[in-house]
Amino acid sequence: MSITLATSTMCLAWATMTSGGDEPEKVALAYTFRTEEPLRYEMMRTSVMSQLMGEQLSMMEERIISDVTREQIGKTDDGALIMRQITNSFTMKESTPAGEFMFDSENEEDQDKRTDERVRGIYESLGWEIDYVISPKGEVLRVENLEALEEKIDAMSEEQIRAELEEALSLDTLIQDVNPFMHLLPEQEVGIDDTWVSSFTIIDDGMTMTATQQMLVESLLDWKDGHYVGVKFEGDVDMQLPPEFPPFMALTKSTISGNFIFNTHYGAVSDYKSTIRLVFSGTPGPGMDNISLVIGLHMEYELQQD
Repeated sequence: MSITLATSTMCLAWATMTSGGDEPEKVALAYTFRTEEPLRYEMMRTSVMSQLMGEQLSMMEERIISDVTREQIGKTDDGALIMRQITNSFTMKESTPAGEFMFDSENEEDQDKRTDERVRGIYESLGWEIDYVISPKGEVLRVENLEALEEKIDAMSEEQIRAELEEALSLDTLIQDVNPFMHLLPEQEVGIDDTWVSSFTIIDDGMTMTATQQMLVESLLDWKDGHYVGVKFEGDVDMQLPPEFPPFMALTKSTISGNFIFNTHYGAVSDYKSTIRLVFSGTPGPGMDNISLVIGLHMEYELQQD
């Protein structure tokens, strides 16, 4: 959905809602994919790291923008949904003090870069179907076709690519890739100013990161035969750092904030944004400059309408 379309639609709904009409009823939030058609998203992941040591500043940034489709392909006996996700294409930009790297999976001029270790795993898995089993509240329970994915990986001829895909498409990685950004919904019906708590944990390279988010309903607007439910959230991130992390660096700030819209007409999240901000600071020793390290992890996806 374009920003212009979403904004104009929401402004119209807001004007209608505030011009003497009744307050909208509380609504239940649950994944249904009720339109029974694939939903296409633009998904962006950005990581930015800046380090200041004395007067010397260095920065690194990586941004991946993907075209992704999601659709319900079935249900389980216990009421869970089977959601199929496919990454169709992506672009990547990496900026470091050593230079800049850019890649577009659909650009034939970038064909020579397809074997670059920064993109080859993602490129080789384009078009692969990942069938997540999710609860109506969005919790990822398992991957239905994990065995089929493992067979596709085993069929890859190059050992290095197999190893990269085994890590990227392992059960834990697949769940951690989407669960924090889907398992957002409360058990109870909600209306304006209602709150609930949602949390997730990510374990990676010896680091454990647990985010606890306080959710707040800011808007509840009529749209088609459903509602836009606008939610903002903020919270703290508890970090357990790996043993090799410099012991003199102390974590001084660890927060998460963002917002999302659950669209009950589609039965899915239509817009999502979150930012995790981590700040470390410390001095290696007497007489040495203080080091500050700031890490920003941003996740964003938006429903596209042709």
